[in-house]
Amino acid sequence: MERTANQHHQTTTPITLPSFDELMVMAQQDPVGFDRFRQRACLRCILASSLPMRERLIAQQNHINRLIQHCKNPVHTNMVLMQELQKQVAKLKKSLEVSPAASTEQPSADVIDFAHMSEKRRQQSG
Repeated sequence: MERTANQHHQTTTPITLPSFDELMVMAQQDPVGFDRFRQRACLRCILASSLPMRERLIAQQNHINRLIQHCKNPVHTNMVLMQELQKQVAKLKKSLEVSPAASTEQPSADVIDFAHMSEKRRQQSG
């Protein structure tokens, strides 16, 4: 299989997570171990990404870790992370929106209608 320039060259295996119930027990019985597991799983995902994305993902994960450190309980953590996700989605939406000025600009190249040209040639030759 051929790879594109954006794909990374290392082979990755899918990350398999324990069941929700197992993770819940781990979080309750060994919060420190659960946090280590979470960080290792995140790192594996980051290392499985393309090289150009790794630096950004590491920075984002560090930001998430700082947010989590200030949370008082799992519900608070979920609320804070949901707010962060909403901020990121809003940034993505804004970056994908086309400004009104950009959408009214004329293209910088002539567009040739080949179907129309073929029809003209048929009419001229017939």
